Amino acid sequence: MILTANRYAQALFDLCKENSWLEIVYEDFKNLYNLLDIEEGFEELLQNSFLSHQNRLDILKSLFEGKLDDVTYRIVVFLEEKKHLNMLRAIIKLFINSYLEYKNIIRITIISSVYLNTQQINAISHHLKLKFRKEIEPELVIDPALLGGFKIRIGDIIYDYSIQTQLTRFHKQLLSA
Repeated sequence: MILTANRYAQALFDLCKENSWLEIVYEDFKNLYNLLDIEEGFEELLQNSFLSHQNRLDILKSLFEGKLDDVTYRIVVFLEEKKHLNMLRAIIKLFINSYLEYKNIIRITIISSVYLNTQQINAISHHLKLKFRKEIEPELVIDPALLGGFKIRIGDIIYDYSIQTQLTRFHKQLLSA
């Protein structure tokens, strides 16, 4: 399944690049991926084996026709036609990763206990842009459990600048001195 999803994602990426659809499909795919995360049961609905092909097409039409760009809508319908709608999440994720790599962009998540203003987010992004020599696409997540400070997640790596971590480091230094 992963190999098939990878082939579809790469073929879609190449097709979109060739036809100047990358930006459009990327934005739609980001929204679709968020929808798959937010709406519990949506993915299961699309994969429900008790639904006929026509029922799934009707659902796709009612949900996405006119709401997604026509290119993206046709991609989703095409996946249903090929009976690969169950791979939608994987295909979208692989497509997004290809897009980000192609555009030299790193997606980061800034986790903070309080809302950060645009200037603060831009300062963090600018610092990371200089460090990694890539464009930065930030996302802010509020975690009230943090006492203060923030964490930055880049892929699987977390840079922890929270007050709790700073206090723990300080405490260890005092004990080792």
